[in-house]
Amino acid sequence: MKRKNKRMMLILVMSFVLTMSFTAQFTMSVMAQDTNQTNQTTEVTETNGSGSDGSGSSGTTSGSTDSKVSAESQGTDGQSGTDGKVTASTSTDGTDKDGTVNTQSNDVLSDSDKDEEQPKDAVDVDAIYLNGSSGSDDNDGTSADKAVKTFEKAKQIAKDSPSVTTIYVTGTADLTGDVSLDGTSAVVKRAEGMTGYLFKVKGTATLSNITIDGNNQSAEKSLIYVSDGTTLNITDGTVLENNVTGPGAQLYDADGGAVKVEDASLNMSGGTIQNNSACIGGGICLERSTMNMTGGTISGNKAVNATTRRDNYNAAGGGVGIYTSWYGSGKSSVFNFSGGTIDGNSSQGTGGGISLGDLTASDAIELNMTGGTISNNSSRSCGGGIFV
Repeated sequence: MKRKNKRMMLILVMSFVLTMSFTAQFTMSVMAQDTNQTNQTTEVTETNGSGSDGSGSSGTTSGSTDSKVSAESQGTDGQSGTDGKVTASTSTDGTDKDGTVNTQSNDVLSDSDKDEEQPKDAVDVDAIYLNGSSGSDDNDGTSADKAVKTFEKAKQIAKDSPSVTTIYVTGTADLTGDVSLDGTSAVVKRAEGMTGYLFKVKGTATLSNITIDGNNQSAEKSLIYVSDGTTLNITDGTVLENNVTGPGAQLYDADGGAVKVEDASLNMSGGTIQNNSACIGGGICLERSTMNMTGGTISGNKAVNATTRRDNYNAAGGGVGIYTSWYGSGKSSVFNFSGGTIDGNSSQGTGGGISLGDLTASDAIELNMTGGTISNNSSRSCGGGIFV
């Protein structure tokens, strides 16, 4: 009997041990499943259920931005829904074999990064350099040694760089097409030591909203040279100023303070030509050329005697000086004046406002005036307003 009772006790003990072992294994399995469930979540927050105040609880998920997750959790007595369900689907990033969402993110440029990007040609200087002879558009223009070659490149750098206020010209550059500095804070200036033309026109060039400044540097030539059948149009917003040619320059170098037009055409419908000086044509010099003026202002320019010239080559045309040729070609020059103002110019020789010839009038020059204003000009010789 005692032996039988001992056997029964042994059976009960073994049953208890087996039961406890099974329970522990089951508990560990459930915990592992809960851990897997947590690892499969992605970055979305969605609430459903009841929270500590009876209103609801939240289930927070994390993962890649291009994964889509629907999360639903329920809990009672303020507990978060750990026993809720999570359904995750991913894009082409894919998932791991165990169902865990691949959280690798794509490289995407944020809006703030885009705002910090600098334009391609931006530079952090207040002046850039242009040299049509030795410059290169592969340069950044930040010094005379790194000058760009074309006006177009200089404008682009100035447009991309609000700090740039001056474009210094160190070598003659070409002008063609529409020429302006719209969208920039810059003006064009003659660099120190640069005595030649700043620009030569190729084909047809139209100036608007641009300032070209001689910088009161002693020079031998004009700001702009128009020749060989080309055409320059000066329109609203253009300012050509402060160019000083002569005295001391040779005869052929001292013509046209702002613009020299030779065997070519000039049309002025707006803008201002001011405070320039030369021996012939303090503002503009025409030689065997045609000028049509319908608007704009030519003011404060001076025709000055050239110290190295012979006595019969004196100053002429404070505003506009016109002649055919020093070499007697016989081809005429024509000035059609129908609008605009020529005011406050002066000459140490003939024609304070306009001079048709210098000391001797020429019948090969035509002035057709149908409008416009000529006022407040002066001459030390003859023709305060017009010398004909």
